[in-house]
Amino acid sequence: MINRVSLILFITILILIIACGDSTNNQTLPVSSQAILDTLGNAGIGIKSSVVTYTGQSLYEYIDGGAETYHQYGFIEVSTADYKVGGSEITTDIYRFDNADHAFGIYSTLRPDGLTTIKIGVEGVSSPTSFDFVKGDYLVRLVCYEGNEKATKALAKLAHDIEKLIPGKTKYPDKFALFPTLNRIPGSNNITAQSYLGQTSLTDVYSVDIKSNGDNFRLFLTDDPDGSKFSAWIAKNKIDPKAIKSLKGLPFDDGKVIQVSDFRHGKTIAGLKDGRLIGVIGNPEKSKAILKGWLNILNKSH
Repeated sequence: MINRVSLILFITILILIIACGDSTNNQTLPVSSQAILDTLGNAGIGIKSSVVTYTGQSLYEYIDGGAETYHQYGFIEVSTADYKVGGSEITTDIYRFDNADHAFGIYSTLRPDGLTTIKIGVEGVSSPTSFDFVKGDYLVRLVCYEGNEKATKALAKLAHDIEKLIPGKTKYPDKFALFPTLNRIPGSNNITAQSYLGQTSLTDVYSVDIKSNGDNFRLFLTDDPDGSKFSAWIAKNKIDPKAIKSLKGLPFDDGKVIQVSDFRHGKTIAGLKDGRLIGVIGNPEKSKAILKGWLNILNKSH
């Protein structure tokens, strides 16, 4: 039997979800991570432990050593509990962030390379022992240590049960629509909160990977309305005048373009365009054509 307090909580969550309307809307009502897990338990999922919630700096008590990255993406809280699904015990974490872009950003840093993405919420990935997905302001992480077919099915079932309870957007952050769709590599949408390419000035950077004529390239952009990110980047790098001269044909604002190279990231070309810092990483000769085509697409969209 569900007691009166649990019933009230369950009804409250349902009202909040209904009030959110279409899950693709930009405006959603915040729901605490703990309320979502409590509702999950009340819906008949067997809970094996009490729900524990960590907020703010207390996150270090839960994931000491990795908490700083979560804080870079606007971490608010995480609630965690163990559930029994189909005979498998699953550790369930629901993280909440200050906005949907930040939630997707932390997910993109945790997403393993080489895994095929799943359409759940905005996006998800799974393995025999784990299932992660992002929806709205929330990142959900599930772990089961059994690693067999029964456990894999249990992970998927619990993930979909939780997804139904979470309000928020199921579309990628809007800035990814600014990138070309042709030849985009699936599962390569990323958001880097700080120090992109090792540059402290490059914050909140959106990037995608594309494949062209057998080569991979990474396209990236970040808002830079006053050009301060671009100026700081130039100030900290040695610029080759000959290389810059060869880039003058690219349609950046007032010829504001940079080419840098380092052993870790290779050749990078970037410049200012309509209040954004836009660039490409890859073979410098081929990447110029890719970057020019992208800039021309952006010109036509205005």
